[in-house]
Amino acid sequence: MTDKLLLLLFGVIVFMVTVFIGGLVGRYVIIHALIPSSSMESTINEGDRLFINRLSYTFNDPDRFDIIVFDDPSKGRGFVIKRIIGLPGERLDIIDGMIYINERQTPLREEFITEPYHGNHGPFFIPEGKYFVMGDNRGNSLDSRFWYDAFVREEHISGRLMIRYFPNVQFFRGGR
Repeated sequence: MTDKLLLLLFGVIVFMVTVFIGGLVGRYVIIHALIPSSSMESTINEGDRLFINRLSYTFNDPDRFDIIVFDDPSKGRGFVIKRIIGLPGERLDIIDGMIYINERQTPLREEFITEPYHGNHGPFFIPEGKYFVMGDNRGNSLDSRFWYDAFVREEHISGRLMIRYFPNVQFFRGGR
């Protein structure tokens, strides 16, 4: 074999291995997402591009305030991105836009909400293995408040928001 043929063969093998590894990462490790709506503004805006970590919940449970991607409960296909507000076993009430967990007198502190919301919903009793989710743009989000089955099953959660890479880079931690 000539050096050119060996170099070409090596290039083809490197290309095939790269495509294979990229496919595995895309299928089992990271989801690439383009945000199609304003339901999570101003945390995530329409047109933002994100990386979702599929391995986030391999060893940990989802936590309050995690931004998650899950199977669309209304269409049965595609993904939805929302923030976890209520955890399994909790009672959740929304009174004049304020969220109360387990009938506490003090509302949940949600520093990421920029536009006031004044709706009333609930009570919601969150079953084990399920989560109550809402968009940060409460006045423009179709979420657990309005779904027939108000809760996201843990097995339907595909991952947690890790990085917004466009239009600017921002890293997101899980939970609080």
